[in-house]
Amino acid sequence: MKLLFEIGTEELPAGEIDTAVETLARHLIRACADARLSHGEVQTFATPRRLAVRIHDIAAVGEASEETALGPAVKAAFDAEGRPTKAAEGFARGKGIAVEELLRVVTPKGEYIGAVVREEGKPAAEVITAALQSVFTAFAWKRSMRWGWGTEQFARPIHTIIALLDGDLLPVSFAGVEAGHETFGHRFLSSGTVRFEHAADDYAEKLRAAHVIASVTERKEAIRAGVDAALRSAGGIPIVDEGLIDEVVHLVEWPVPMIGTFDPKYTEIPREVLTTSMRTNQRYFAAETADGKLANLFCFVSNMIVRDPAVVVAGNGRVLVARLEDARFFFKEDRKRTLDSRRVDLERVLYMDKLGSVADRAKRIEVVAGHLATLLFSDEPTVATHATRAAQLCKADLVSGVVYQFPELQGTIGRAYAAADGEAAEVAEAIEAHYQPKGANDAPPASPVAICVSLADKLDTLVGCFALGLIPSGSADPYALRRSAIGILRTALDRNLRFDLRALVATVAAGLPGELGSRPNLVAEVTEFILDRLRNLLGQESPTDIVAAVVAVAENDLPSLRARAVALNAMRMNADFDPLAAAVRRVVNILKKADEEDLAAGRPLASEGEVSPAYFEKNCEGSLREAVCNTLPSLDSAVAALRFDEVANLLVGLKPGIDRFFDEVMVNADDPMVRQNRLALLGLIRTAFMRFADISRIQTQGA
Repeated sequence: MKLLFEIGTEELPAGEIDTAVETLARHLIRACADARLSHGEVQTFATPRRLAVRIHDIAAVGEASEETALGPAVKAAFDAEGRPTKAAEGFARGKGIAVEELLRVVTPKGEYIGAVVREEGKPAAEVITAALQSVFTAFAWKRSMRWGWGTEQFARPIHTIIALLDGDLLPVSFAGVEAGHETFGHRFLSSGTVRFEHAADDYAEKLRAAHVIASVTERKEAIRAGVDAALRSAGGIPIVDEGLIDEVVHLVEWPVPMIGTFDPKYTEIPREVLTTSMRTNQRYFAAETADGKLANLFCFVSNMIVRDPAVVVAGNGRVLVARLEDARFFFKEDRKRTLDSRRVDLERVLYMDKLGSVADRAKRIEVVAGHLATLLFSDEPTVATHATRAAQLCKADLVSGVVYQFPELQGTIGRAYAAADGEAAEVAEAIEAHYQPKGANDAPPASPVAICVSLADKLDTLVGCFALGLIPSGSADPYALRRSAIGILRTALDRNLRFDLRALVATVAAGLPGELGSRPNLVAEVTEFILDRLRNLLGQESPTDIVAAVVAVAENDLPSLRARAVALNAMRMNADFDPLAAAVRRVVNILKKADEEDLAAGRPLASEGEVSPAYFEKNCEGSLREAVCNTLPSLDSAVAALRFDEVANLLVGLKPGIDRFFDEVMVNADDPMVRQNRLALLGLIRTAFMRFADISRIQTQGA
């Protein structure tokens, strides 16, 4: 059997169509799965005026199921003489069986009565009809609307519904519209309705004949190829903009690229300003010349075939020129002042209550960026100079006219203005790059100067918001603090940066105004928030306990974490790993208790003391000390070179000595000096393993 379902509407919000069609398909797939109704390929279609799905090879009936349902415990189901109680009778009645048919089921928690429950599969028509009837309320539109006299809501008014299971019309309706056989073609280019008698009818081909390309993929390719051909035919090289294609594809059903030109004088404006104006205001595609300059060409995608395209192009050109004049005006006004002169204007822009102005924020970023330059790039003396200068200027473009009109150009226009003012290339590049990474697919900043300013900017955001108590909860994160934390981590991981995270957070906190930076637990909370994001990032690649084990010992050596996790995961496959991890867990637990006792008594920690051969009572103690001491230099060398496979092998080599120690020695000896010496020896073992990971956190068999 085959299903064809379409909802025909007024023009839907372009930015929500992809999500909507995914919701439609997911809703139907889930309904089939719940009913154990098998099916084949699921095809989706979407245009500005329709959402559709076609499902192939649907089974006529869902599969039957049989399972054992548990009831009350046996002791509650039968009295002392073995007669069924009301609990047993009620359970049997609820399952539709006689008491004599009840089973006794033994579980780890005890013995219970049970019943075999068989559920017959439901007919496909019943399952599909119910799923389609409920799908209209499954969409999470940003805004919904009502129309006519009804109370039902949808993103836009619904005009037609098609619900065909093979040749049968399913009884589906919504907002007074009942399912039928007809939909509409292109609003202007088609001559009437398009009729489907059977779900097997060629949906896409029939609509194509009515000037509708129903497939999103095909429509994208038509736009991509059409824009490319149009711009190249006019002598331009298209500037690829997949994001704009993703938007335009949901604005047209029959894409017709058209091309026009504008006065070359506008190309004097920075290309980012021009292309942003064309893209944001008009959804036009831009092109460049063979020498890499912006061409005075534009291409737009019409939803119409017209007799005289020149008229349409001229009209669009007039609108574009008006936009370009605005951009040109703001650019020329901006260039009457240097970027540096705009810093004073930032003093009048409030950043956040209690955190001062944007100028105050820029000063904090400047201090931290300089600190990071000294910390991370001490061998490159110009980095500190350029980083502090870039930090001074990094927010100055926020008070420019161009950024006021096009907020998405912040940073980008700052780079252009800085370069025009004669600032160093490293400074100009960092002004733009300090916002990176902006998203999951965006690369972190690459240059040392940009890295310092980017980290300083994101740390100031995080620490400042936490100091004000603006901590994300649930899915709410209005200040994008999770994105800032992930940006810090991705920069550190991808650019191989090593720094003391807690100390860095403390440095940023110390620069906050008033007493904000001294708020109790501020440094710990911010650090843990960042580490939580780190665990989430690494958890996409490695098991949770592996991640916890490596982060516990290497939070200040972020670039090594992935290599540590890979080596630890391989080490876990070793047959000796579980007993070794159990032994290390024993070491850690013994030392934890001993350290707590020493701290409570105000004594130096025995675990950090010197190991003296004078207090050895067993040969195994000396052998273990010698093995650990001989291993440590090789261990340190391998860790420094990130050869963690070698580190793992060295640590596994300590297992025989550790096993022998625990077999022959009682740590808590009667002689306090012997006890302290043994604790110091265990401390030496813990130190060795903590060079790599806290494997006491790894889950093992029987742990």
